[in-house]
Amino acid sequence: MDDCFDFFLLEVLETLESIERRSIFIPEHRSNDLDELDEDDFRRRYRFYKGTIETLVELLRTKLDSATGRNHALTAAEKVLAAVRFFAFVVRWPGSTHDSTVFDHSYLRAHLETEVPSSYHLLGDSGYPLRSYLMTPFLNPVGAGQVRYNAAHARARNVIERQYGVWKKRFSCIDTPFRCSLETAQTVIVATAVLHNFALSLGDYEDEDSLSLQQDETMVNHSQEHGRVAKRNAIVAIFFN
Repeated sequence: MDDCFDFFLLEVLETLESIERRSIFIPEHRSNDLDELDEDDFRRRYRFYKGTIETLVELLRTKLDSATGRNHALTAAEKVLAAVRFFAFVVRWPGSTHDSTVFDHSYLRAHLETEVPSSYHLLGDSGYPLRSYLMTPFLNPVGAGQVRYNAAHARARNVIERQYGVWKKRFSCIDTPFRCSLETAQTVIVATAVLHNFALSLGDYEDEDSLSLQQDETMVNHSQEHGRVAKRNAIVAIFFN
């Protein structure tokens, strides 16, 4: 068993990730916070509204509402509440690794290089190389057009930065070191992402007023092929001059 997780948590996480369930440990004393806590206390404790959890319980009931490995009955609601309360993100790469390195070794890069139409593109900070599908800011903008492009680029990327802030606020232990296996870490990452997106789909948003955002502006000298440079220059000429 991992130091930072028990099977009680893992059963819910692995159900969310659609992989085989494991047996779980049942404490002798249990209470259902859906019944015992008011809406404000419940949200402070679990970072979700009751309605979000109740909807999630119904979706998972057939997989979770069963006897455990020790033959103790445990309701789907109790299993979900246990998982939602103890969550963490664990990354495969060291914290010093830049996002662009992680991206370069991902399946997503190969997919984007072949699937993104030429009229569409992603946005990346200065640490990413300029690509036909990935537009980055000018390191040394020249002229009003490039300055306006950089300003619009930063505003658009801020949406992503805010989303990371919301994610961290909902799962505050993301900044805390955890000790667990890589397999468990992968399960937690996927399950937490599923829960976060599920909450957003139900209109369960975190308050962004107190978020402290950090922009990653690491500058790396990447070689730039002419075609991708021409695309970025065309964007500036059409929209920002």
